[in-house]
Amino acid sequence: HAACQSYIAGVLDYHNMLRSMKIAPEINVCIPETVTMNELHLIVLKYFQKNPQHDSFVAAPAVLLALYEKYPCATQKKKK
Repeated sequence: HAACQSYIAGVLDYHNMLRSMKIAPEINVCIPETVTMNELHLIVLKYFQKNPQHDSFVAAPAVLLALYEKYPCATQKKKK
């Protein structure tokens, strides 16, 4: 669990850095502070189980997509 959760945390840290530089992709996640890393881990794990097409690709984009499904930023929800 620790390795997976560390990877997820790293993806989120990197994405937040890109957002702060205004060069992040349009897929932005807004995770409530009350959400635990264990919850994020389960969300990502279930996403990978349901989406085997990501098995042969780099995991970072798929981690972001998994979290985006659950926690898109409010401004992106309105655009849909």
